[in-house]
Amino acid sequence: MILKLRTVEFRTKKFRAGWELISDITSFRYAKVDKEDEKNFTLNSSIRSLDKNGRADEKNTNYVYIQAWHKRSSEPLNIITNMVAYMLNDEGKTIERIN
Repeated sequence: MILKLRTVEFRTKKFRAGWELISDITSFRYAKVDKEDEKNFTLNSSIRSLDKNGRADEKNTNYVYIQAWHKRSSEPLNIITNMVAYMLNDEGKTIERIN
């Protein structure tokens, strides 16, 4: 499976949106969380939407905690995001929209 995460950067006063793809996912789970829950996890990544000034968008409070196991590691990936995320099959077809 493939984990597809929306990302955004703020460079030179312009937003630059993109996608991060993590392949070889063997299993995953997720749960909606409060932003304050972030400090209770050991995170590999925290991805937040940005406002027009490039600061974390505090209005978007739809956070999700994703835990995914990768084929080449015994430790799971731990990610919190309030951006769009999808789980895809190996052919790139959407299995589930996570957030």
